[in-house]
Amino acid sequence: MPIDPNRETWKPGMGWEQAVDDMGYIRGLAQELGGPERIKRQHSGGRYTVRERIDKMVDPGSFMEAGPLVGAVEYDEDGNLTEFTPGAYIMGLAEIDGRPVAIGGDDFTISGGSPHNVHKNSRQFTQPMAIQYGLPYIQLVEGVGHSSKSDEAAGHMGLPSGEQWWQHMELLRRVPVAAGIMGSVAGAPAAYALMSHFTVMIKGQSQIFPSGPPVVRRAIGETLDKEELGGYQMHVHDSGQVDNEAENEEDAFNQIKQFISYLPNTTSDVAPRVETGDPPDRRPEELLNIIPANRRRSYDARKLIQLVVDNGEFFEMRRHWAGALITGFARLDGYSVG
Repeated sequence: MPIDPNRETWKPGMGWEQAVDDMGYIRGLAQELGGPERIKRQHSGGRYTVRERIDKMVDPGSFMEAGPLVGAVEYDEDGNLTEFTPGAYIMGLAEIDGRPVAIGGDDFTISGGSPHNVHKNSRQFTQPMAIQYGLPYIQLVEGVGHSSKSDEAAGHMGLPSGEQWWQHMELLRRVPVAAGIMGSVAGAPAAYALMSHFTVMIKGQSQIFPSGPPVVRRAIGETLDKEELGGYQMHVHDSGQVDNEAENEEDAFNQIKQFISYLPNTTSDVAPRVETGDPPDRRPEELLNIIPANRRRSYDARKLIQLVVDNGEFFEMRRHWAGALITGFARLDGYSVG
């Protein structure tokens, strides 16, 4: 990103005030993401930037970013900063409804969310924090995985290490993990997104696949668009790889919040009881008639669940796949049940 050419960067021997000022300056540059034009392109596609997503997801003012100064830099011969590109992953700690969480997301305005030569890696920051502190982990995914340009520079193909997969499995074993697929996702981010306890896609906006249409066309000669290859119809309705579909980004955020609200912070804890105002001794008259005496006749199982649970609130998962089963979360006398 462009830097003020008249600005002198801190050097040894200068006062610490200048160093502190430099950190604030770089932090401000990082807030600009990939720059005005790329942000405009993101918005023109009906998508929020990653910082906007985090702001809409978490409680106001609660987000504490990890690694806000991480990025790729260039200096001139006098040691003054001439270029700064932020890391393509925004992450940190925050609160949702007063509850601490670890959260991170890909910045698609920088290299399509793909890592460049200096990259903030969720597996080095937020995932270890989620495990260490026992916090639900939320990932907002819109990235295309490894950069082929990095492979060119290195002279070989980069592959994820086994340690990365092991750490993600440990995360799943310890804390609730939820993922929102916010756009087109390919490569390793696609695998990590599906390694979640709950995953949601946005209709017409989200796609997920190992490789995109151009690679598929070159590999097997079939021409498919992104929706056919990995849209919500494919993965929510047909393959069952993704739990739920959302109408828009706000709907996806709300579903993730609902999912997290029913679960404890870790597998060693118990989900907190919530005062719902629904008396446990309530006896709906409809329960006497909803199941027919004739066992050959069908009945509305979802309505039955809603009559039993607190305030009729039932968070259903995988409604569009394996239709013979109804699965989700609710509360009885304020206690979470599945």
